[in-house]
Amino acid sequence: SYAVTGALLDACGIENIKIERAVGFTPDTHVWNLVRVNGEWYHLDTTRLYPGQESMGCLMTDEQLEKMKEKPIEITPDRL
Repeated sequence: SYAVTGALLDACGIENIKIERAVGFTPDTHVWNLVRVNGEWYHLDTTRLYPGQESMGCLMTDEQLEKMKEKPIEITPDRL
């Protein structure tokens, strides 16, 4: 979860911020961490939104996250 991730990042001295928003492909609000690495901010999401989903957000830039939003996610019975 973002809380455990945030606690681990804090313990390691890595600057991080909690991000919370409705991402459009779930009915609920989703929460993840924004981390600062080498002076740059990256999205770090340690959760999957559904089974079979590819990596959700390991150090993604804003641009990579935006591209991911543009790509429709198709949830089929084999992914549930």
